[in-house]
This record gives sequence, structure tokens and C-alpha cells, in this order.
Amino acid sequence: MTKILVSYPLPDKWFEKVREIEDVDVVKATEEEEILEEVKDAEVVFDKQISLRAFRAADELEWIQSPYVGVDMLLIDEVVESDVRVTCARGIHSSQVSDHVFAFILCFAREIPGFIENRENRVWEERHPFPFKPLMELKQKNLGVVGLGTIGKEVARKGKCFNMNVLGVKKHQEDLEYVDELFTPKELDRVISRSDFLVLCVPYTPETKDMIGEKELREMKDSAYLINVARGEVLDEDALVQALRGDWVGGAALDVVDTEPLPKDSRLWKVNDLLLTPHVAGSTPRYWKRVYEIFRENIERYKEDKELINMVNKEEGY
Repeated sequence: MTKILVSYPLPDKWFEKVREIEDVDVVKATEEEEILEEVKDAEVVFDKQISLRAFRAADELEWIQSPYVGVDMLLIDEVVESDVRVTCARGIHSSQVSDHVFAFILCFAREIPGFIENRENRVWEERHPFPFKPLMELKQKNLGVVGLGTIGKEVARKGKCFNMNVLGVKKHQEDLEYVDELFTPKELDRVISRSDFLVLCVPYTPETKDMIGEKELREMKDSAYLINVARGEVLDEDALVQALRGDWVGGAALDVVDTEPLPKDSRLWKVNDLLLTPHVAGSTPRYWKRVYEIFRENIERYKEDKELINMVNKEEGY
């Protein structure tokens, strides 16, 4: 019987549902010493990370399922160099994260933060038709989407619902239904310079670390907005602070930052034209149900010696 070690703190409801799957022995251990004991004869591990000690103790390990989409915490050198398969929860975030992106976009386009401030100060600001101070319309604006995985593709699709012109950046080129123009990472500057909204949806890998820095921010239109729902490490935050203070860009919105929780003394708290949310773009009542369904499907495939879904290319990091 296949032994599965759940070392991630999976909610009890969903742990019990995993235990109900036939022909598997499912155990839970979340403390390091317990994990080291239970992992010895486990064929499958469910966790977002694995320590070097645990990996070396896992004599029977064949497969690691992550409850997350990003797997950088799992890909220690020993895992990458081994034959152990790694799968992720790809696909569980596309709906709600793309919603969050457009919440940011609409806040900027329709200047919602300013109207909230006006309400708090009891200010009724006349803007239409006289005096004529129009708000932005998304139709025909350029939406740059950097990273066209499941989240990026859904951002692009919703962009077309607003009649935006979608510029996409993707490492591996393919025909995509909702992308008007597709570029390679080497052509990123062409997308940056044209985008009215630049959305970062890339996985965190050595290639994407600090991919947006001072050079890239200076290439943006001074009216453009940067949105990061990828990882904090893909953006140079010091350069962003400089860009916002120097009016190189119109504004920025971050759901992720380099250090989480964001330190109280971070300069990001003090700059204008910045929207911050605490890594909640992926939040949805359906989250654990979706994770469970992927894990269950892969358990059934593993038992039948079939190809697993959401396989991670360990060399590329996603």
C-alpha cells in the first residue's frame, strides 16, 4: 500500500478526505522529528517544502505534491538532481488572482482611492461634464502581461473583455487566443515601453529575480501602472520607491513583496500612488477544494502508474 506523508498543515476536513482515498496509507506529521521518522518509508509527500535532512531520510520517495503553484521552496539542489517527481497546484489561482488584477486596474483607471479619500473628507468633487476632468477608459489601452501561465492567460482573457490591446511575454512561444501580440523575454522592453498597465505573472526563478529594476521602470510611460501578483523577488523594491517618488510611472499595485509581512519601517508604506494588499490575490473559499481535487487526481494516477498532472520542470523551476 502506498504511504503518503502529509507534512503540510492541511485543514482537517481535507486531510480526512485524502484519508478516504482507497489503497493508500495517509499519515500526518508536521514537526521536524516526526517528519524525519514518517518520511523514511513514504512514497509520496504533500508539502510546500522539504528539508535536506528529510529528503535524505526519504528512502522510498517517488513524488512530492505541493499545495502551492510556486515551488521554489521545494527545489533544493538534491531534489532537482534526483528522480523524484514534483507536482504543483497550477490552475487553482487563475480566476481569483485575475479578478484581483482588475480590481487594481479599475482602482487606478477610475481613481477610486481618491474618491474614497474625498468621502472621508466630505468632498464632492465635480469632474463631469464641467469642469471636464475625465477618468480613464480601459478600451484600447495596452495591457502588458508578463508571464502567460494559467493566471496570465486569464488576465489576458479578461483584458479582452474590456476591449484592451493585450501584449504578452512568454518564454515558450505559442498561439494564444486572447493575446494580440506575443513577445519573448528578450523583447520585454518593447512591451514595457508600450504598456498602460504592466502586470507581472511570472514564476519566481533565477531568471526572473529582479527582472523589473531601475532600467525597466524608466522605460515605462510616466502615465503607466505596474501590477505585481507574481513574487516580491521579481521586482527591485528600492527602484520602485525611486520611480514612484520621481514620477517615472503613474503608480503601482503590489499583492506580493520581497519580505512578508512587510516590515513596519519599509519605505513602501510611505510612498504615494501605491496600492498594497497582503498576498491575498489567491484567496477564495474554493482554495482547499481545488488543491484537494488536484491531489486526489494525482494519487489515482500514481496508483495506476499514469502521468501526473501539473508536473514541474525542475530545471526551469515551474
